[in-house]
Amino acid sequence: MSARGLGFQFLRFGVVAVVVIAIALVAAVFVLVPGQRNAAAAQPTISTAEADATLLALKPPKRARPVVAVLAANDGTETTDFLIPYGLIKRSAVADVFAVAMAPGPVILMPALTISAE
Repeated sequence: MSARGLGFQFLRFGVVAVVVIAIALVAAVFVLVPGQRNAAAAQPTISTAEADATLLALKPPKRARPVVAVLAANDGTETTDFLIPYGLIKRSAVADVFAVAMAPGPVILMPALTISAE
């Protein structure tokens, strides 16, 4: 091997060694310094009264069941992405389900179905 090739090998080894050492130092800092990870783990305690008041405020007005709108793009929506959620929620009878299009007119369901949404 020539002196030039040997010098390049040493240079490449040196660069790789410096990069590996830098990565190891960064990893050590993340492992040893806890930072904000432990602070985010402690969740505040919410009282039962506050939770009940929040749920009461989120209850839909004048409706016994929630409303679910399944949105479709008029120029092309996957058949299974639209019909399966619509059919499952409608059949379960847990909500009022509406098929909604982004614009007036027919909705093209790919690969080969066209529907009319509300």
